[in-house]
Amino acid sequence: MIEIDPPECGPGKLLVRTIASTVSAGTEMSVLRRSAMPDARDVEYPGEPPYVRPPIRHWMHAAPEPTPSLPGRLSLGYSLAGRVIEVGSDVPDIAVGDLVACAGSQDAHHAEVAAVSRSLAAPIPEGLDPFAAAFVTPGGVAVEAVRRTDCRFGESVLVFGLGLVGIIAAQIAQIAGMTVIGFEPSPDRRQSARMFGIRDVLDPSAPEARDFVMERTGGFGADAAMLTLVSESSRPINQAFELTRRGGRVVGVGVFGMTLERGAVFDRSYVHAIAFGAGRYDPWYEEGNVDYPIQHARWTENRTMAYFLRLLSQGEVSVTGMAEPFPVEQAPAAYARLSAPDRPFTVQFAY
Repeated sequence: MIEIDPPECGPGKLLVRTIASTVSAGTEMSVLRRSAMPDARDVEYPGEPPYVRPPIRHWMHAAPEPTPSLPGRLSLGYSLAGRVIEVGSDVPDIAVGDLVACAGSQDAHHAEVAAVSRSLAAPIPEGLDPFAAAFVTPGGVAVEAVRRTDCRFGESVLVFGLGLVGIIAAQIAQIAGMTVIGFEPSPDRRQSARMFGIRDVLDPSAPEARDFVMERTGGFGADAAMLTLVSESSRPINQAFELTRRGGRVVGVGVFGMTLERGAVFDRSYVHAIAFGAGRYDPWYEEGNVDYPIQHARWTENRTMAYFLRLLSQGEVSVTGMAEPFPVEQAPAAYARLSAPDRPFTVQFAY
C-alpha cells in the first residue's frame, strides 16, 4: 500500500469515496504471484486481453485511454461501492452524495478515492447495503455468463466450479426458470452452494454424475454448461461437452485447459463470455462514455451492472457471507487469507 495524491475528476468522470471494495480472488492472486517472480515484467489478467494497448483510431479522433498505473506498479481492484464526492462535466444524471457501484480494472481500484467513468458506475438502489453492491463486477460477470448460454426458462444448465461467480450464476439461472446442476470438487463449497439454494450439486468425479445429468434432462444432456473455474486441466471442458446435448453450448468464464477431445466436441459449440457485457475493452464506451443504443446492444456492461444491483435489492440473489471483511489497512493479511487452506470465496476491504 502507498499514499498518493487523490485523482482528479475530469469530464465524464465521478470522484467516489470508497466504502467497500471486493477482491477478485482468482485474478488478483494470480497477478500477485506473477509479480513476485524475478522475471515478471508484463502482467496480464488471466483469460483476458491486456487492458493497456495502443490507441485505437476512429475517423479523425484517437480513442480515450485508461489512466495508466504508476511506473513500476500495478493497481489492483475492479469492483467497489462508495459515495460520489465530485461530478465531472457531461454527467447529468449523478449527483454529489449519491451511492454508486463501480466496475472496471482501470478505474475501480482498491483505494480510498477513485475517479470512475460514468459508463462504469451504476446507482445503488435505495436500501441496498454498499458491501453487497461492491460485488457488482463478479455479479455482472455471472449475469453475462448466463446470457451467453442462450438458454430460456425450462432449459438446463450445468455450472462447473462453484466459487464466487459460479454460485451467483447458478442463482441467476435458477430464478430465470432453468434447471441447474452444479459441479464442484470441494465438499465445503458444495455445501455452501446448497446453502445458497442450489439444489443439485455433485462432485464432477462421482461415478453417478453422468447418469444424474441424463436423468434430469430426459436422456439428452444439458442444454448448456458454464465453466466458472480456474484449472490447468482440460478435463472440465471435455466433461462439459460430454454432458451437453447435441446442438448445445459450452460457455467459458474462467481459466482452464483447452485440449479438446474430438468426440466430446462433436456437434456442440463453444463461446467465451467476455467480462460483464457489451462495451468491455472498448475505450470509446468505457473512457469516452459513448453509450451503445439499446436497439443495437440491449445489455451493455452498465445496464448489466444495474440489473445485478436490482436482483440484489429485490432479494432474488444473495451474496451474504461470501466475503470476509478486512480494514483496507490490513490488505496484506487479507491476501494471505486467500492463500489459506480454508480460504473464503473472497475478501472485501472496508474503508
